[in-house]
Amino acid sequence: MGPAPADAVPPSTKKAPAATQKGITSRCTRWHVAKSRDSCYWIAKNNGCSLGAFYAWNKALSDGGECAQLWVGYAYCVSTK
Repeated sequence: MGPAPADAVPPSTKKAPAATQKGITSRCTRWHVAKSRDSCYWIAKNNGCSLGAFYAWNKALSDGGECAQLWVGYAYCVSTK
């Protein structure tokens, strides 16, 4: 087995600071713990990521409609860099 390609993304070394839902990317490097009155748009905007990327990294949020499964106290991925 040879070395990993230069553009390979390493697995996350950052552990989520709270419980997470299924479907969150394993490459997450930065987290946001949802609070009451948070919305997916607000979380994405205030953490410098696009709403599309936020949904892609947090697949469970699309179940039942966009942002229908945002749970207070749970951690959501806001960066993979």
